[in-house]
Amino acid sequence: MRKIWLDIKQSLGLELDLNGTPEVEVELAAAVLLMEMSLSDHSIDETERAAAIKSLARVFPDFEGDLDNLIAQAEVAADEGVSFHPHVEALNESLPYAKKVQVLESLWRVAFADGRVDKYEEHYLRRVCDLLHLPHKAFIMAKQAVAPQA
Repeated sequence: MRKIWLDIKQSLGLELDLNGTPEVEVELAAAVLLMEMSLSDHSIDETERAAAIKSLARVFPDFEGDLDNLIAQAEVAADEGVSFHPHVEALNESLPYAKKVQVLESLWRVAFADGRVDKYEEHYLRRVCDLLHLPHKAFIMAKQAVAPQA
């Protein structure tokens, strides 16, 4: 049983902390949420992927790794993952309010990247906003901040 858990943990890019619970890197956690946003309308568009990379660079300007590699890891984790809760938990534990709002804005950028916001994308955004403990006001303001001008 432990071997199965270790295989799952490795495929999702998780590391165990001293208590035996998954520990997720903050940048990877945000990237997984962005890739799950891309998958929520059942198709990943290259413009969504590019928006995710730009958004990660904006939210984590001090990240020293390769963003393309991070997105590739996130795509695998999002595709194989059962739950995004460990990723949301990692963001809640590590990020201040302002950074969580930036992550929410990034999610909106990915949603708008293909020219339309699907109902499944908006539902996903609402869930993540709630799980990040952000008020509805932040949801609306983030949407307005990144929405294409009509």
